[in-house]
Order: sequence, then C-alpha cells, then structure tokens
Amino acid sequence: WRGHVAKKLAGLVFDRDAEPPTDARIKSCVEDREVGRITSTVFSPRLRRQVALGLVKYDHLGHGTEVKIFNGDAELCAAHVAELPLVRGSWYAEDSGGESGG
Repeated sequence: WRGHVAKKLAGLVFDRDAEPPTDARIKSCVEDREVGRITSTVFSPRLRRQVALGLVKYDHLGHGTEVKIFNGDAELCAAHVAELPLVRGSWYAEDSGGESGG
C-alpha cells in the first residue's frame, strides 16, 4: 500500500556459526525473493550464537519465520526471525507490570 512502512526492524537468530556482513541480503525460504537486509550482527553470550538486527518486510516478520542470508550470490546460512528484545532480562517483568522473574 502507498504510504505505509514496508519494513520493520526485527531480530534474526542464526542456525549455525556465521558472521554475515552488514547489508547482507535476507531472502524468503518459501518464495526465494529478497525480503530485507541485515543492519548489524553480534555474538550473543546468552544465546551462544550469532544474532542480528535487520529490516524485514512485514509479510515475513512472524516469530520463527525461516529465512536465508546471502552475500552477493553466495548463500551464507539460514536464520529465523525472532521478536525483540532477543533476550529478556530481569527488568522486562518489572516494566511490563508482571511478577519479577527473580
């Protein structure tokens, strides 16, 4: 639609050790077309794997959606879309009005 935002910032969790470069392409596993770009990557000590932030088209934002990461024409790895924040700390329960997790 005209006038609405086509992409949203989403978390990505990689299925194996990989360090995709910033601006790597995110492609749909189902439609084999580009659905976004990686904006940053980092290793998560808590998840014990590489994670990223990326701009992803709305149709592919569902938690657990499987995607492929490409650098140029080379497929680097698989990943899945995850809700933000990727890791919820003890502050999360306090801010959302629920009971404390500690």
